[in-house]
This record gives sequence, C-alpha cells and structure tokens, in this order.
Amino acid sequence: MNKKTAILVIHGIGEQEPFETLDNFVRPFADSYLKQIRTNYPDASIQKRHSLKQFPNWIESCVSLIPSISNKPTLDIYEYYWAHKTQRKISSSEVVQWLLDVGEGAKAFYKRQGQKEREKNDILFTRDGEFNYVKYLINMLSFTGWLRGLLRCLNLVVVHKPIWIKVLSKVVGYILKRPLVDSLGDIALYTSADRKSEYFDVRQAILKEAVEKAKFLIENKEYERVILAGHSLGSVIAYDTLSRLNKEMNVDSRLREYASKLKGLITFGSPLDKIAFFFDEKINKKKQNIRYAIVSQLNGFKRVNVDTTTLDKGIEQYFEHVKWLNFWSGQDPVSGHLDIYRDVKNIVINFSERIKGRKRITPQKAHLLYWQSEEMYRKIISSLLG
Repeated sequence: MNKKTAILVIHGIGEQEPFETLDNFVRPFADSYLKQIRTNYPDASIQKRHSLKQFPNWIESCVSLIPSISNKPTLDIYEYYWAHKTQRKISSSEVVQWLLDVGEGAKAFYKRQGQKEREKNDILFTRDGEFNYVKYLINMLSFTGWLRGLLRCLNLVVVHKPIWIKVLSKVVGYILKRPLVDSLGDIALYTSADRKSEYFDVRQAILKEAVEKAKFLIENKEYERVILAGHSLGSVIAYDTLSRLNKEMNVDSRLREYASKLKGLITFGSPLDKIAFFFDEKINKKKQNIRYAIVSQLNGFKRVNVDTTTLDKGIEQYFEHVKWLNFWSGQDPVSGHLDIYRDVKNIVINFSERIKGRKRITPQKAHLLYWQSEEMYRKIISSLLG
C-alpha cells in the first residue's frame, strides 16, 4: 500500500476565502512534484482527487495527489482557514496604536536578546544590527500600499512625542481604514498576548482549531508523515501549534506516541523573528527569575536563550527531530532570516521581475509571490519528500 503524507497549509494575513489556500498551494506544488518524479519516470502522471475526511466534529475537504509510480507517496493536502475569525474585529486606529506599541516592544526585545551579535537581515526592524524605530514604522505602514511618503514626514517629527501618538493613530487610521485593517489587523489580533485583552480570545480560538486539526492528522493511522506549512501569520500559527502540541505531549503519554510522525515545518514570508517579543512577557529577570524561567521554557520550541540555569528543564521537547525550512526574501519586508531559533534552514528566494511592463515588485507583491515560486516547492519536495 502506498504510504501517505498529510500537509496542513495555513494562510496568512488579508482577506481570504475558503479553499483559496488549497488552490494557491496545490497547483504549483503538484506541477513541481510531477517534474521531480519525471526525472526518473518520464511517463509518470499525478491524479488530483477531492476527498472528504471525517474530523471529530466536522467534515473536511482535502486534495489528494496520487502518483502513478507506486514508490512515491500519495499526498493529502489540507488547509486551515481562519480568516473569518478576525474579519473586521479591530479598528484602523487600534492597528496604528498597536504598531507604535510594537515598535517600543521590539526595541527593548532586540536589546535584551543581543541581536547585534547575530546574523540579521537588514530589512524591517534593524539597520547595521541595531533596531531602527523610524525605519520599522515606514516599512510596516508602507506595506499597506499607502503611507511611505506621509510617514517620512510625520514619523521624524512626532513619533517619539507621546502627546502626538493618539493624534497620529486617528489621522493615519482614517486615511488607511480598510487597507490597514486587512493587511495588519490580523497580526494585531492574533499577537495579543495580554490575557485581559478582548482580542486574546480570538487568538485562543484560532490556535485551538489549528491544534485540533494537527492532532487529528498525526493520530490518523492513514498517514506516515505529517507536515505543517504556514505563510506570513500562518507561520506563527503553525509554530504556536507545535508549541501547544508539545505542551500537551508532556502530560499525555498516549499523544506523545505520535510525535515522531510530525516530520516537517515549512514557513514562508514569516515574521516569526519580528514578533517573538509579543510572547516574551516583560519580566524583570533579576527580581522574578523563577517566573522568567517558566515563561522561557514554555515557549522554547527550537528557541535559543531558553533559561535552564534558574530552573532545571523538566519540559521535554518532542519535536527536536522536525526539519524546519524557512523561505524568505529581501524584497518582502514581512519575512526574514530566523535568527532566534535553532536548526532552521533559512533559504533566500529572489523574485525575478517578470511582470508585464517590467514594473518593480512591490513589498505587497513580494509577500505573496512565494505561492508561485517553483524554487520553493522544489526544495520542499527534495528536502521533505525525498
């Protein structure tokens, strides 16, 4: 019997529709998979089939890729669609306020982590290894497609003056409205680490369903291997899903028997390095060293600088074997070389300017071009499917 591999693909920010993620991923992936097979079997073919799978409380669609060559694995590709959970639940002025808060948090985090000593792509937050607040704001807000010129003027004058923060939030929020919320609102909602925030429940609901889907796939006897793939904010959800599963495996001996089936993590267009500080609570390590060690260890999946000096680490990591591929591009300001994680294969993707009229690739366009990258799919197949 042809053993199967399950791939769960998680979409990123912006307005998404059901099965759009499957469409974006399956078409180019199937083409690359067939090319790889035909290097040795020129007459091979791949059948695409729509199947329904019974999950615990719902029925799920998947697309099966069935090679005509028996020694090549059949792939069942699923999507996790979560956009409806965040749509229009945050205002544009709140997103701007969130961006300003992020800047302050990022500055403290980068200083605390000593990023200057690490390899760091000079794209969004940093310049020559140092966090640059103005550069960060200009890049993040220009990603919505509007604000580069305006912020060049406003940020230099008022961004560090607290009295202007609320005014800036309202003005920019009014100008951008829908583009701002659709581009960055999902990140603002999902990365709310404050349990008292009204948005914390949104994050919990998204993560709960992602964990349920991943757990079903690894427990399913039909699959020999399970791979998680996430674009943009979807990569953060995929990472959090692994962390949550690992936590459950520490207290559930039955579940941990399936840990070895989870073989790969694919992140593309990922902001994981940039938003890591959201979940590193602001703790005074000297005054609350026990608390600091607990938080550090709970969020420690392949993280560097996990504190095991204050407390012995009694939490096992059951996913150390997981092969992690991270695809990023210097043309995409959201993505980056992941530096605060161990054992990540960072792969640079350079998007050629094959656009009608030879127009420059915008940051928004670059952030989406991974879905069309033959190079990315080729490396996923060779690294994770052999």
